[in-house]
Amino acid sequence: MKNTILSMGILATFFLILSEKITITNIIFAGFVGLLIYKLNESDGELARNFNYKSIPIWIIFVPMLFFEVVKANLQVAKIALSVDMKLDPKVIVYESRISDHWLLTILANVITLTPGTMSVDICDNKLKIHCLNQEYADGVNSMVLEKLLFKIEGGNIG
Repeated sequence: MKNTILSMGILATFFLILSEKITITNIIFAGFVGLLIYKLNESDGELARNFNYKSIPIWIIFVPMLFFEVVKANLQVAKIALSVDMKLDPKVIVYESRISDHWLLTILANVITLTPGTMSVDICDNKLKIHCLNQEYADGVNSMVLEKLLFKIEGGNIG
């Protein structure tokens, strides 16, 4: 614990040296940046396991795909909301993910919530409860491209 605080303090101080001004906001932000960098460099940490040289190309693909999926879902929800007869059939489904890493599963749940029309309600083991606006969204949960990318990241870290 003492080593963590010391390392984080050194990293935060370096960040503050590079800052234009030293304000309370910059000090707090420097603390968060220091902690993030420390956690990324921990050899046994969750972040280090999921952000390594093998997974960086997949993350580079993941971010634009996420942006594309969010825009696509926004257009679909706008089409539903602006139609004369909203075809809503809300339901909660249980989806069992192939991902077992809790950190990556949390990212998947947040991605599902981020895309309009679906919302993660609960996570239990590797099962997600997902609220869907209609049957089309419920059917689309089974073919999530982003889950496949996260599963690749998890698979690349095993062994």
